[in-house]
Amino acid sequence: MADGVVVVRSRTVAAGFFGRELLVVGEEGAQVVEAGAFVLAVGAHDGIVPFENNDFPGVLSARAACVLLASGVSLGKRVVLFTPPGGDPSAGEVAFGDVFERTAASTQVTRVDEVVRVKGSTHLRAVVVREGGRERSLSADALLVDAPRAPAYELCQQASATLIHGPAGYAPRLDRGRVADGVWAIGEVTGAPLAAAPFVRAAEEIAEQVGAAGTA
Repeated sequence: MADGVVVVRSRTVAAGFFGRELLVVGEEGAQVVEAGAFVLAVGAHDGIVPFENNDFPGVLSARAACVLLASGVSLGKRVVLFTPPGGDPSAGEVAFGDVFERTAASTQVTRVDEVVRVKGSTHLRAVVVREGGRERSLSADALLVDAPRAPAYELCQQASATLIHGPAGYAPRLDRGRVADGVWAIGEVTGAPLAAAPFVRAAEEIAEQVGAAGTA
């Protein structure tokens, strides 16, 4: 904000903290941002599950599938949605289901709990799953993996946050959302599961703190 004007920069990368300055790079070029308060809501990294050919074309995260669907990109007629143990099916399936219902209602979606391998030549053709101790092959155009996600803690660390290790991976230690002097974090970067209501409450608390700090 400058002179009461809010500047929104989409398609911009926060490249890193250098002391109390944040380097951002986007279509407008590179810029060093100074602020009395930073609120980091950088989310989490998609998880990876070890199975044969897990890097094959056509294997992607459920969130990546949401972006493609929302952009009008078809995933094909046969999609397998894989939620491994420890995943959060309520988050991934709700997000995917909402986009899916609006954009690809003609696609057949099969939900599975264990993937052994994927098969194909130049593109994915089948997903081998294990059910009841037996393997079976499912014809598929895409495999969506809704694995547990790890907090994208890197910017918090650069801002001098103390990191702690939990079930989701490394995340910043919080003091009512504050992770360092003048820096707050909210959302999945804190290790919290994807859920709108708790995020709204956390945002309101952070807004009160930032406002109080600005008038102190």
